[in-house]
Amino acid sequence: MTSLTITKLNDLIESGQLTMIRKAQRDSGSFNYYITPKLTFTLYNATVFIRTPQYIVFQFAKADYLSLLLSLRAIDARLKGYLFWKYGLDKDSFTDHPIASEDPTHFTIRCHLPQYKGKYLIQEEWEGEAVRFIMPNVGKVYKSVYLEFKNIWENAGRLGYNFELKQIKNAK
Repeated sequence: MTSLTITKLNDLIESGQLTMIRKAQRDSGSFNYYITPKLTFTLYNATVFIRTPQYIVFQFAKADYLSLLLSLRAIDARLKGYLFWKYGLDKDSFTDHPIASEDPTHFTIRCHLPQYKGKYLIQEEWEGEAVRFIMPNVGKVYKSVYLEFKNIWENAGRLGYNFELKQIKNAK
């Protein structure tokens, strides 16, 4: 999996390779915007901040990961700018929910945990060997995690992102 950068995103948009498809949610007046090709992020030294059976939140210190935060902000602005342009949406009529939520010292990224019949569909490697994914404790630090854009959602004047956790790699 190659990790998304602002340069790669700009190349996809400018070459016409990025496609965004708007799909209405049934009976809700909300929309999902699906993106192809699949876009993925690689996050290093991600700390588990919150966990539930449906999602996990990774936390990063701004002082240590400022370049990641700035990259996420740029990608967020470019994707939403493309969305507004493509569908003729008024930027000022939306409340923004960015890729990363911030407080003064940290930022977090929330992602869904894909499941089928109660089993997680997440690849995990430990010291190079494939192992079964087990829900981590809060505070656990992963060497690397791979997130995939599921979609951008629009609901009642709000825009935000859905990510899925796809793969985890621990120490060698």
